[in-house]
Amino acid sequence: MAKSEGEYFIRHLGDNDYTVSKFLDVGAQPDKVYHVTVRPDGTGKCDCPSYEYRRVGVADKHIRMVKRWNETGRKIQGITDVKAFLA
Repeated sequence: MAKSEGEYFIRHLGDNDYTVSKFLDVGAQPDKVYHVTVRPDGTGKCDCPSYEYRRVGVADKHIRMVKRWNETGRKIQGITDVKAFLA
């Protein structure tokens, strides 16, 4: 599988709900938007294919991104290097 490139933006919708949007072109509409729930106990769910079909659970990249984003005080936007962000 090819490495996905692009820029990710996370938006807090309220309570435990978020969207993770992936943009391939700056200024364009998002290419993908995933809906993510992260509960205070650290469990979560995502509507991306990895979570739905591969059953990766909390190892899902989008759940991990939201958890890390919350840890950083929600100040980081425009995540282009997901691997480094999650390290």
